[in-house]
Amino acid sequence: MPQAIAPLIGPTIPRAALRRIGEAAVPRCIDGLSSADWRRRAGAADALRLYGAAATPAIPALIEAIRGPFDDWHSPWKTSQSLIRDLAMTTLLQNESGHQIARQLLTAVLSDPLPAETEPPVVTDLFSNRARWNDRAQRIWASWALAQLDPGNAEAMDGLATDLTYEDTTFRAIRREKFKGPGAEDSGAFAVHGGPGYYYNREMDVHGAALEALMSLSFKAAWRTPVNPSTRLGLVTGLVERAIDPTMAMNERMNALIVLAKMGTSARAVAPDLVPLLSMPGEEFVSQVRTTLKEICPQWDGTSCPPE
Repeated sequence: MPQAIAPLIGPTIPRAALRRIGEAAVPRCIDGLSSADWRRRAGAADALRLYGAAATPAIPALIEAIRGPFDDWHSPWKTSQSLIRDLAMTTLLQNESGHQIARQLLTAVLSDPLPAETEPPVVTDLFSNRARWNDRAQRIWASWALAQLDPGNAEAMDGLATDLTYEDTTFRAIRREKFKGPGAEDSGAFAVHGGPGYYYNREMDVHGAALEALMSLSFKAAWRTPVNPSTRLGLVTGLVERAIDPTMAMNERMNALIVLAKMGTSARAVAPDLVPLLSMPGEEFVSQVRTTLKEICPQWDGTSCPPE
């Protein structure tokens, strides 16, 4: 990346100067976390870890940076928000004195009811229209952050499970109206709008964000076997649906299999649902199916999962 557009993170941060400024730099970093420039957001998130407990007042701003999203289409990285999210989460995790406050704030976000979805959003440009982004997709990253701070947190895992199987009922109703007859439910993520633009299916962002969040959780055993049976069922159901759905992109099907493998033996019951995938073309995909089956069923003999 050209130096002129690179964010000031890692070794490029002027650490000596920031240390000389001391805690007085924290308010400026807080302001930077809401900057319209993704590079300032990234630099601020990274710089705050220099101040340890003194950066605790920045926790609300770090949480908002994690939740995002920020539509900065001048960014040279399509994944600029992922970079900011990871930097902010790393800073949050390192500030142990602020963990209790962060847990309280994140729990409050998850307990706050979402606005009613009375109609689907209308987009005029898929790649830059803010109508795509919604409160549910942002709340997923609050669940992810809480699951990072408190692995296995029941509310966080329940939120991710719920959003993995979320249905945009308002969009589905319009799609049935616009595409009458058999196959209406498989007509795609867009439906023609009466004016400029298209009705947009929120499921694209919600399901994608939930799967991405699960993918980036650690392999700690605390989240692999959620205590709440309904949470475990929701996670497994949503992951299997994605893994076996032929209309899903192959990378998302692979990711669903990887997360199922992370769940270990708590996902053992779905082994028979995955067996037909072994006959699919594509060695990489089939190899991941085998790996997942072996993880969720240690007794897997290559053809079946013996009953426990």
